[in-house]
Amino acid sequence: MGGIDHLPSSPFPAGVCRNGSLEDRRWAAVQWSLLWASLFDGKKCAAIFDIDSTLVYTKDGVTFPIPSMQDAFRSLQKMGVTLFAVTARSSLGKEQTSSMMREHGLETRHLFMHPENVPLQSARDAARQKRRARDKIESKGYHVILSFGDAWSDHDVSSRSELASKVGDEVAVFMLDDSCAHIKVPTIKE
Repeated sequence: MGGIDHLPSSPFPAGVCRNGSLEDRRWAAVQWSLLWASLFDGKKCAAIFDIDSTLVYTKDGVTFPIPSMQDAFRSLQKMGVTLFAVTARSSLGKEQTSSMMREHGLETRHLFMHPENVPLQSARDAARQKRRARDKIESKGYHVILSFGDAWSDHDVSSRSELASKVGDEVAVFMLDDSCAHIKVPTIKE
């Protein structure tokens, strides 16, 4: 690894967790993620993004991009990181989802959706579906270095305790909810 002299051990500057807004925490996670991605220059790297409440939010039936995540998406793309959108949305809506993402500047050729013929009844079902998507991504030789989502199932786990055993050591996980506690960042080896 190379590219930068120092990567902060925490993505969150002092005070951001206690006093900052959710969007402040998102921006801090984005800035740290860009530094982390720069360490893998030349590798076949991937970042996985959930869609709903991670890349976009919906208010009164209208979908809006989340600015910090839109910036992360575009910046990582420019850095050469391959981006995968992995969602529990039904594949019946694939064209509408692709169109919405294009409209918001979040276009990717790599969209994994829940199969239309398989019932999605729990978060564990969503986690299994996202695990299968991640396995496909890794089987194509991609090195997953970042995972963004707003639920445990977005990271193919059902709880924080599963992160250490199920998610690789070099994957930074950001749970984009109201807490700074829901993250996993790799230990930087000097």
